[in-house]
Amino acid sequence: MLRTELLKALSESFGAEAFEVHSVSPNECLNKPLVTFPAKHPEVGDLRVFEEQDRIEIYIGLIARVALIADESNLTKAQELDLAGSAVSFIQQLLNDEIEFFGFAGSGATRARTNKRRSWWSRFSYGDKTYVWSGPISAA
Repeated sequence: MLRTELLKALSESFGAEAFEVHSVSPNECLNKPLVTFPAKHPEVGDLRVFEEQDRIEIYIGLIARVALIADESNLTKAQELDLAGSAVSFIQQLLNDEIEFFGFAGSGATRARTNKRRSWWSRFSYGDKTYVWSGPISAA
């Protein structure tokens, strides 16, 4: 089960004390996060991880969302491990401030952290502020 593999991978990578696990029934999985990492900065908000059979969605506060979706709905053990590993890898990069993100209302975007200024279209579409996990960064 994807949920089991995800929780195991998160615990092994971050330690169980780094996040809070919520009791979520299968019919609540899209409305209630399975896991919450507490915010490092109040402007960013909590990192919430949702799981539903063939997908993992990661919400970065109310700023951006990343969806990791399997190609099939009936996952093999190997596919579950791969999807959980992808989620852990993304979260590790995010918590290490290697990912920057921007936007609002969960409709934002993410990219590898760079010193390049975001394009005018990106700033127009997602707002001027750019963030990393530890908080807002100067205009990028």
